[in-house]
Order: sequence, then C-alpha cells, then structure tokens
Amino acid sequence: MFSTKKRRFEAVEVLDILSTDRDKEMKCRHQPTRVQRNAAFLIDVRFVPLDDLSADGNGTYIYTGRPTQTFRKKANGDWKKRCSKRADIDKESDFHFIREYRHLKESPDFHQTLYYARDKRGEIVNNLVLLQYQFDGAEHSIKAFPHGNSKSGKSFTRTKPSVKRVLDENLKTLSASEAVAKTRKDLGGPFKTLSDADIPRGRAQAYDMKRERSNTTCSQPRRKQVDEMTTFNWFAKTDGEGFVRMQELSSEPLMILGTDKQLADMSRFCTSHLDFTYLSVDPTFDFGEFSVTPTSYRNILLKNRNTNKSPVFVRPIFIHHTKKKETYAQFFAKLKNLAPQLENLIAFGTDGETALSDALADSYPRAIHLRCFLHFRKNVESKLASLGVPDHQQYISEIFGKQDGKIYEKGLLDAASDEEFDALLASLHEPWAKREKSSLNGTSRFHLWMLQRADMMKSCMIASVRTRAGLGIPPEKFYTNDSENTNRRLRHKTGGKELGETAFAKAMKELIEDDQETEFILALFNGSEQYEFREPFKHTR
Repeated sequence: MFSTKKRRFEAVEVLDILSTDRDKEMKCRHQPTRVQRNAAFLIDVRFVPLDDLSADGNGTYIYTGRPTQTFRKKANGDWKKRCSKRADIDKESDFHFIREYRHLKESPDFHQTLYYARDKRGEIVNNLVLLQYQFDGAEHSIKAFPHGNSKSGKSFTRTKPSVKRVLDENLKTLSASEAVAKTRKDLGGPFKTLSDADIPRGRAQAYDMKRERSNTTCSQPRRKQVDEMTTFNWFAKTDGEGFVRMQELSSEPLMILGTDKQLADMSRFCTSHLDFTYLSVDPTFDFGEFSVTPTSYRNILLKNRNTNKSPVFVRPIFIHHTKKKETYAQFFAKLKNLAPQLENLIAFGTDGETALSDALADSYPRAIHLRCFLHFRKNVESKLASLGVPDHQQYISEIFGKQDGKIYEKGLLDAASDEEFDALLASLHEPWAKREKSSLNGTSRFHLWMLQRADMMKSCMIASVRTRAGLGIPPEKFYTNDSENTNRRLRHKTGGKELGETAFAKAMKELIEDDQETEFILALFNGSEQYEFREPFKHTR
C-alpha cells in the first residue's frame, strides 16, 4: 500500500511518483479488491490491465470524467505544464497526464481515482498507475448489492474486462459452456483466483456475449426511425445541400457527410508520393442510436505553432446502423465515386477491426494497411493471459521493442524485411517454449498464435512497411491516436449527448465549416493562433 492517508495528489507530485524507479515491493502485481478505506496503491499494469481496475469487487462504479493535461519534463527534472488539455506531443520529454474519476453507484461518497501518464507512443510511463480510494467524509463499510436482473440475491461482482477478452476469444471456436470451462481453466480455476471478477460468471454471461457479437444491428423503433429519416431528408435538401453526399433511406439507412473541399484535400494529400499522409479510419458508436465512422488525416500544408506537427483534420463521415463488411464497402465505393483520385490512396490505418479492414483492403487494393500497435499489443497480452503466462513484459519487448532511456532496443516489428521478420520470429520459438507452462511437446502455443498472424504483421506493421507508408526513417510506430483525437472532437462538438441523425449532421457541418475551414483561412493570412503554413508551402499562401 502506497498511502493510507486521506489526501489530494497534485499533478506534479504524481508525475514524480510515476516517473521514479520503484522497488518491486512497492508495486502491486495483483489487483487490490474490496478496498473500503482511504488508501492509495501503485499498480504495475504489466500484470494488472488498466481497464480491470474498476472491477474491484465493490460493485458498480459511475464514470465521471477523464481530464488530460500535457506536461514537459525539463532537463533539470522539473515538470512544466504545457497545456491544461490534451495537446499533440512529439518529443520524448512530453507526456499526457491523465486522471480517471469514478464514484460507487450504491455509495456515491466513495471515490476511485486513477492517475497515470502516457508518452508520445501512448505507452504508460514506467507501467505504473496510482490507484486512490477515498471517502468524502468518514470511512464506512460498503454493502455490495445484487445485479438488477439477479434472482438469487447474490451481490454483484463485475467480471474483469481482461477475463471477458479471453472468454470472447474462446467463444470464436467453442460453444458457450465449453468457452466458459476453458476460460476458467486458462485463468487458473476458481481455487487459484483472488475474486469472482477473475473468472467468467457462467454460461448466461457467455450466451449474452455471443448474442452481442451476432447482433450487429442498432435497434430502433420503426416509427421513430421513419420520423427521423423524414427530418434528415428535409435537412439534406435545405441546410445540408452539398454536405449530405449519400442518403440511402432503406431498411438500413446510410449517410455520408462531407464538403467538396474535404474530398479535394483528401485526394490531394493522400495520393501523391511527393508529400502524403495516411488516411485514418476508426468507427465510434456513442453518438446516438446509430454508428459513426469518421475519416481523418493530417493537413500537411499546416503545422501546429506549439508542436510543429501537422494538425488532424476531420474528413468525410459515414453514418450507418451495422458494422458489416458490406456496409463499410458501400461507404468506400461512394467515396471513390465522389473522388476518383482516391483509387490511388497510398496508405490507410485502422485498429484492426476485421470488417472495416477487409472492406478497405478490397476497396483500395494497392494501398498499404497500417495496423495500430496499441490495439495489437492488447491482443498479444490477452493471448498471453489465456495461456497462463504471468509476466508479459519480456514478450512485449521482444515483439514491440523497448525504450531504455535514450537507447532503443529493436523488436520483432522493427524488421526491415519479410526475411528478417521470419528469421527473428523463428529465433523466438525456443525461449518462448521454455517460458510457457502450457507448451505442448516443446512447442510454444504463443509462437503458433504469432505464426498465424505473421502475414498481417509483415504487410501492416514491420519497419519497412511503415517507412513506405510515410512514417519516416527509422519509422514511427502507428497508433490510432489521430482517429481517437477525431472522435474526441466529435464528442466535444455534440456535448457528449446522444443525438438523432439530423442533429448530429448539423453539429458536424458546424465543426467542419466553422471550426476547421475557418482556421485554415486564418492560417492562409497568418492570422491563426493555432496553425501556420509549413515552410515548404509558405509560398502557396
């Protein structure tokens, strides 16, 4: 336990705590459970996944916010706040400092707060999270209540997300009962786990997960859908003229939002080998009773005055109601129809979602597909957990590389060719088999899993691919930060509220025309506080 006092942690103090090397005795390798006192813990997220921390046996937490600030560590070791919100970072000395706030649903005076920092690659600094529990007033016991649908009256314990990921992986090939049994066995069984959160609850949970997997359609009362589509149709013919580029109002409504300038810029910046940027595509699903897939890229004419990086601009937006490959394919086919030059798209980046990635690959067969390192790392860690491997860090370093101060140790994905990748992967079989308790006749199960994904890594992730996709020499790792930044901007514009399609389209029109295009015009006349033209393009103003 790091602290037992009731206190407030200041940002600079926490950054010093997180960035200082700590003895392993001070770091928790197991998640604290049923904590009901004022206390703080240092959590090693190599062993306890970040998203598991809210599944601590106390019941249901209400998420209340995640403010992010941007800090720089100066040469003398002091911290300087660069920005009170999330800003682009591209230096090793810059960090995002994040607080996650929650309070207990059944006892709102009891709070859980997470403090952590991420570097420019999105990695958690020192793999440490400061986890704090605190009461508003005096400490008191907390009763865990049953789930709202419970018939047994047993207190509700939320299953850890990492456990659900293992169960979800097993459900791909096994029945619900078999997947539950295998997941429990993979994770040590009920007698080796620390709490009910560490194993699946039972077959009912697996059936629910299977149902969610197959139910890809957003449910909508038919009358409400018809009324909303009538309103949207009127918007498209009046205020949305020239902005609504596709409007399929059939059993599955599909809409595309975008301006002529967006389409022209996307063709200009994503198809020329002289100076280009990749197209980032990432669905988000919390704007209303529909799904949204925005596209984005970095406007390479401009640079941010603070970070010197080209800013992320929102491009055409797709509104849809299913997440099938066929649905995404209609979006990209329409985009090519609206902007034929996109046939020559050079590179696109995704988080690896199969339906989206397959539709993009079919629509742009000559383009390079970049796969997000962070999402693939989560897949790797989930697989290692399912195999009962306790310490993931050495595997992570061997695959993704390791930054040790100013020295970078290359990993498997830093291979400069397919041949080098194959040789490196083959060399890892023996050490992985020795580490795995579940190896089969000297064969590493994890190595077999990696072999099944070797083609994907060689075509989407290794260094030579990233260099061809414009990420530099040596190339940067690809993360979906640009898409996540876009999704945050969309949420901010909608005020975090669920909207109908028409209200959402109006908000997006304001975001694109009033916010982004206005800033571009201001930069054109050197009047923007945020942006200025990059040196090679200043003559074009």
